[in-house]
Amino acid sequence: MNPFEKITVSNIGSLTTVPRSKGEVYHVTQRTSYAISFCLSGKITYVHNGKHFVSDPEHAILLPMDQEYELHCTASGEFPVINFYCTDDYRPNEFFTVAISNIEPYLNDYETLQHLAMLRKNDYRVKSLAVLYDIISRLAAEAKPASLNPVLAPAIEYIEENIDKADLSLTALANVSRISEVYLRRLFNREFGISPKQYITRLRISRAKQLLKNSGIPIGQVAENCGYSSVYHFSRAFKTSTCYTPSEYRSQQSQLML
Repeated sequence: MNPFEKITVSNIGSLTTVPRSKGEVYHVTQRTSYAISFCLSGKITYVHNGKHFVSDPEHAILLPMDQEYELHCTASGEFPVINFYCTDDYRPNEFFTVAISNIEPYLNDYETLQHLAMLRKNDYRVKSLAVLYDIISRLAAEAKPASLNPVLAPAIEYIEENIDKADLSLTALANVSRISEVYLRRLFNREFGISPKQYITRLRISRAKQLLKNSGIPIGQVAENCGYSSVYHFSRAFKTSTCYTPSEYRSQQSQLML
């Protein structure tokens, strides 16, 4: 079971980058919240019910609430931890490790959560939950089996090569995959839990975030590079996904880099 697919967050707790030294052993008798732990550097092994779970820069780890475990630091480093609480219907009792393809987007989101917590504006809780769910959704996708249904491979390749095209359509994806649009939707929902349109939107918004953060090109050009025919539609989609307008996101990321 993929526990990230079942999480319903009720509140976000502390955000802490924990320094650990090689040889350190820490015993936890009862964890008071759930947590997602990342690794900037170093290596930690968690021991729970006789099983070993490794946290390093290539692996994120879900820490369950109310559990007893030991932490063994085998290489000194820093470990960003997001503590949070869930509704009562979510009670996993096992640690869960996810191999992550790129830690940078997670660290960016972690910094965003820290920034929101520091400013504590009226809407910071809603925006923080949106960011955390973005992290959880990404981890849920990465926790899925690596094998992709080969029927979908042409569609995924086509999306990646044409993500900047405003006319990227379900019909085109079905044609390159040589299947019907109905079957294509069914396969996307089975493999990713979302529709082809939602998959495209996530990819476009992810690309937009990188362009807004790492380049100074005008927002209209960002919209065009991400496949949006107008700034209005791009801004609307971006705010729906991130709770920020493109200008607000760029400004926030600039402040985080100061």
